Amino acid sequence: MQKHPKTARRTWLDNLFWFLGCLGLAFVVWMVATLQGDPIEQWRLAERVPIRIVPDSGLIITNEDTLTTTATVYLRGPQSARPLITAEDVTVIADLAGLPPGTHTVPLTAEVAGNDARVEDISPSQITVTLELVAAQFVPIRVDITEPPPPDVEIVNIEFDALQAEISGPQSQVSQVVAASAPVDLSDQRAVYETDVRLLPVDADGAAVSGVTVSPSNTLVTVTMQQSESVRELSIRPQLVGELPEGYFLTSIEYAPQIIYVSLPSDAPEDLPDSAFTAPIDLSDRTSDFTVIVPVEVPVPNAVPISEANIAVSIGVSAQIVTRQFDNVPVEIVGRRQGFEYRLDPSNINVILTGPQPLLDALGPVDIRVTVDVSDLSTGGLYRLPVQTLNEQTSDTISATMLPSEVSVQVTITPEVTDAAVATTPTPQATPR
Repeated sequence: MQKHPKTARRTWLDNLFWFLGCLGLAFVVWMVATLQGDPIEQWRLAERVPIRIVPDSGLIITNEDTLTTTATVYLRGPQSARPLITAEDVTVIADLAGLPPGTHTVPLTAEVAGNDARVEDISPSQITVTLELVAAQFVPIRVDITEPPPPDVEIVNIEFDALQAEISGPQSQVSQVVAASAPVDLSDQRAVYETDVRLLPVDADGAAVSGVTVSPSNTLVTVTMQQSESVRELSIRPQLVGELPEGYFLTSIEYAPQIIYVSLPSDAPEDLPDSAFTAPIDLSDRTSDFTVIVPVEVPVPNAVPISEANIAVSIGVSAQIVTRQFDNVPVEIVGRRQGFEYRLDPSNINVILTGPQPLLDALGPVDIRVTVDVSDLSTGGLYRLPVQTLNEQTSDTISATMLPSEVSVQVTITPEVTDAAVATTPTPQATPR
């Protein structure tokens, strides 16, 4: 018997529904098993991801110094994918396409290489970008002499290996630049001087303009100089007169400035001296360091100093250090006690003094005193005590050496003191029985 067509179709649909249901159930079971074995989680990348910021051609970002250049990215995906994804697998983009000049707030977007994880969040989520048109112009190169040459040198010519420099960058900054400055230090230069200097973009006031590019960045500067016919350099020599007191000598002579420049008259002779003396500096009665300000005696008539004409001269003066010996100086006893007798051995010693010659020359034997202090001796006996030296013209600059440095002191108590001690001693009393 043949089945009815409707019955066969119904049977086929029932089987299809059952198949799809079983397939869906199997997928659910597989998903549950997969999630239990490799659960989905959210995490933050340990490294920050660089932000790609690319403006349209002809535009430039002018607030790059204040922009955040990296972002923190949060991902969501299987636990097994977490250790495999690094910052290099994530791209963070600030899309500036089509944005005109001005300030714009641009959202950040991110993508992850592969399909194992997706971006859940970005911090920051947006950045503020200022765009300007790119401009360029040519400006002249000019020299900026930061330090001039010596006054007796004249600049004849200055040359550059380029006449102009191209300034490029944001239009608002480029429009401020009027020249490319080449700073040159000519101090101590006297002939042809060549140097490679970095060009600086400057505005009308000579202030540097930042945020622009100079091309070429460097230039070779050649400065030609020659000796001036109207200015002469003179070396300075202090003029010392008089003699230091006996026993003193010069230890140093320092002065500044050591050269001066003078403007010559038109009738100045060709054969001119190269040095000049200061006004006389008298050394008489100088016994210590001193400083004086003295003028220069210009050796060329009618020449006028164009630099400092007064010279500060510092002169060091010290006394000659000598040694002098005084023999058989008697030793005096100080701190005597009544009823005690003292005998010294030796009673005379030699004293060697070291110090400035003028001070030692002024000392005589009567000025030297050598003492021994016996005030702490309260009983008889033989003692060794140090000796000390004193002089009437005491000075911290004089040192003394005693030969010998100690003496023997024999202390004897006189009989009167002994009898007095016995008389004052109470007589012992018998103890009654």
